[in-house]
Amino acid sequence: MNAIPANTRPLDGPPPRLVAPPGATDCHMHLYLPGFAAQPGGPGIAELATVEDYRRVQARLGLERVVVTQSNAYQLDNGALLEALGDWAAKRPAGWRRWPPAPPRRRCATGMPKACVARAS
Repeated sequence: MNAIPANTRPLDGPPPRLVAPPGATDCHMHLYLPGFAAQPGGPGIAELATVEDYRRVQARLGLERVVVTQSNAYQLDNGALLEALGDWAAKRPAGWRRWPPAPPRRRCATGMPKACVARAS
């Protein structure tokens, strides 16, 4: 496995002229951690993007919340995402929520083997 280079993008700088409102959320971002290689079928990883890298960007932009999404580079291997979320939650436990709060019970519709609907618990 080849080592993935460190982040080279500017993470710090002056805040934007437009001030983010309270509770502002970055609604889509990816993390690329050391030790987790791109998987077959996905794109390569140009450089790392760690939790600490993102915290710097988040502070500069004045964002309070974030939605971290699985990168296509990792395909179905969500190990990097789970490690990042574990690290993040350990430092900011009050900000994490499981969604949905509990897995819905499911029943499959008759005559449609692949169609399932969520049922209220």
